[in-house]
Amino acid sequence: MGQKRSGGAGAEEAARFYASVFPDSSVGAVLRAPGDFPSGKKGDVLTVEFTVMGIPCIGFNGGPAFDAMMEMGKIDNESPCHVAGMVRA
Repeated sequence: MGQKRSGGAGAEEAARFYASVFPDSSVGAVLRAPGDFPSGKKGDVLTVEFTVMGIPCIGFNGGPAFDAMMEMGKIDNESPCHVAGMVRA
């Protein structure tokens, strides 16, 4: 869990994984960076809209200093999004 990801792929990778594992789940819009920024490059994934067991969720990449799996799980412990370490939409 505490592993940092590079290249801005963590949220999209997690969303696609959970969408493949749980029923009534899918990946929607993927927002990519329009240009380079201090901790990433143009095209890196910023946010991902997805559904887990019929519940809309939003995953985001907070950069190398932010462990979404650990921090975002504290926001909504009752949502299946908690399992994915994401925020319920």
